[in-house]
Amino acid sequence: MPFSIPTYRFYSLLLVAVGIAVFTGCRKIPKFSETPNITFQDVRKVTFYNAEQSGVDSVFADSVIINIHFEDGNGDLGFPEDQRSEDNLDYFVDVSRQANGVFNPVTFPAGFTYNGHIPLLAPVSTPGPLEGHIFYTMVFNYFVDQAADDTLKFTVKLKDRKGNYSNSVESDPVIIRKTP
Repeated sequence: MPFSIPTYRFYSLLLVAVGIAVFTGCRKIPKFSETPNITFQDVRKVTFYNAEQSGVDSVFADSVIINIHFEDGNGDLGFPEDQRSEDNLDYFVDVSRQANGVFNPVTFPAGFTYNGHIPLLAPVSTPGPLEGHIFYTMVFNYFVDQAADDTLKFTVKLKDRKGNYSNSVESDPVIIRKTP
């Protein structure tokens, strides 16, 4: 007896479902180190202007956005909101300014830092390999006189919830408060 139309549809849908399950179920789980590993991808700058000013005085802020790629074997990056504090920062950035062709560390006033937190990237209850991109934004406001055309570089590293530090990566140079 030949297949009826409803039976044919059933077996067709079953075949499609099995095909999808096989295709998605065969994905190889990556094996990353439990110590985070990062690579620098790019750095971007967004400049904000004051329309009432002209020249370099019209620049009142630059946002610098650093894009890093990360891999972590157990996915323990980021802290839940209720566990974030100044004592458990997980994104660390050192700023260097170019002077006479050489980059030197910038010393900020006591208590000021561009270090911060990244969001919780995977549920704490579900450990496993994790990879992706982190876009971290730092804002440079110009309320006081500051030299125009400062060239900066950023050195970045991450720390996971177990306290393992990633490798450090350095950004490309960025010119802030660029003369329009």
